[in-house]
Amino acid sequence: MVLRPPQCPHCREPRPLWKDTSTTAPKLPDRWRWYCTGCRQVWEPTDDHRLRYRGTPAAPGIPVRAG
Repeated sequence: MVLRPPQCPHCREPRPLWKDTSTTAPKLPDRWRWYCTGCRQVWEPTDDHRLRYRGTPAAPGIPVRAG
């Protein structure tokens, strides 16, 4: 089953949000954010999102920071 990301609530055209993991670290794996490539806004994931989207890959081209 493929888990689709939520849609941006601010863009006129439906745009999927990207999981930005650039602020994660091995000791802080749940420190990711939602990012919209359309309006470029960033959101904190909800607790439900943190559980449902844990372990899903980051957006292509966004490196996972090791630390």
